[in-house]
Amino acid sequence: MIEINDAHKSFGATQVIPGLTLSIATGQTHILLGSSGCGKTTLLRMIAGLTSPDQGEVTIGNKLVSSLSKREISDMIGYVIQEGGLLPHLNGIDNVLLPVKIRGLDIAKATERLEAFAAAIDLTIPQLKRFPHEISGGQRQRVALLRGLILDQPIILLDEPLSALDPVVRMNLQRHLKSIFKK
Repeated sequence: MIEINDAHKSFGATQVIPGLTLSIATGQTHILLGSSGCGKTTLLRMIAGLTSPDQGEVTIGNKLVSSLSKREISDMIGYVIQEGGLLPHLNGIDNVLLPVKIRGLDIAKATERLEAFAAAIDLTIPQLKRFPHEISGGQRQRVALLRGLILDQPIILLDEPLSALDPVVRMNLQRHLKSIFKK
């Protein structure tokens, strides 16, 4: 369960989040809608522990996010940032498997998961063997999504995961994400 209690966040004189209270129960999927600059990314960053509220608190499972280590947070949360955050010197497969390697987890098992998810979101292994600059923006976004899903954390935060995708791929990906999140 994610609890946001009277969270406020400002950048200089600009108040981005003016006292938000929200509860998200385990197993629920929520979509944040709002105009550009209204605080959607800031809220996701607060949940992920990347920025702190100026006032109020964010808890996950009754633990203050501000009291958790980066490792504890990353064990609970997969976060796909708006721009994807792929490392340019790694091909798609290595970008996706990087969190697995950092944690010393089973690469073979993660590779099976990668292959299953890649097929579900219309990415081929030859495409995943390319570097970020060698694939389209939509393909980069899907590689970033794979990296966000690879560790199977209980919480997945997606910041505009469909924005660079063409309509057909977007519709297919929405269908596959629903299936993934039900599991």
